[in-house]
Amino acid sequence: MNYRNVRAACLLAVLVTAAAAPAATHIITQSGFAFSPSDISINVGDTVQWVWTGGFHTVTNGLNLSDPTLATLFDSPLDSTHPTLSHTFTSPGTVPFFCRPHLLMGMTGSVTVQAASAVDQTPALGALGLAGAPNPFNPRAVITYALPEAASVRLSVFDMAGRLVKVLADGTVQGAGRQETTWDGVGDDGGHAAAGVYVVAVEASGLRESIKLTLAK
Repeated sequence: MNYRNVRAACLLAVLVTAAAAPAATHIITQSGFAFSPSDISINVGDTVQWVWTGGFHTVTNGLNLSDPTLATLFDSPLDSTHPTLSHTFTSPGTVPFFCRPHLLMGMTGSVTVQAASAVDQTPALGALGLAGAPNPFNPRAVITYALPEAASVRLSVFDMAGRLVKVLADGTVQGAGRQETTWDGVGDDGGHAAAGVYVVAVEASGLRESIKLTLAK
């Protein structure tokens, strides 16, 4: 899931307030012998969650096994016993990471963490303005975002263990402008999701954003 600047000031006026954006959770999925997306940019205070889909892997910070910073931030298996790894980044800089068993196969990535001052000075023109209300919600939440141009959109709901709960849009091409959909707490399996916190993630135009929504019962 790469970030790039998107010019959409007129659309974001509807969705973005003057208040500072809350910390976000960004999901990186293990897909075969690769991380997807492999390289992302986030803000100080944001959390990255790596999600397992199969095989045995690790998520280890560092460039390689000889890196002096190896495993100083995180070094965890990513497998059926440990299906997710979450880490909150509190300092600016670039943090490379890799999978120990598959380093030579190029299973690497990086997280670029932007300093708060840099974020404050950058106009919020690249955001999709993903939002959900009410929060907590019951029986349904309205999810909104803005597209600066027509784009293929994937909108998904995950539980806090990183398991896919519901696909709300699967590569559907949507037009530029404000988009709105709802989630009624029902998963792709037709069952009602349990009360708790869920991550809603949207991908469009090479940009990925996520928010947390709480389902109340």
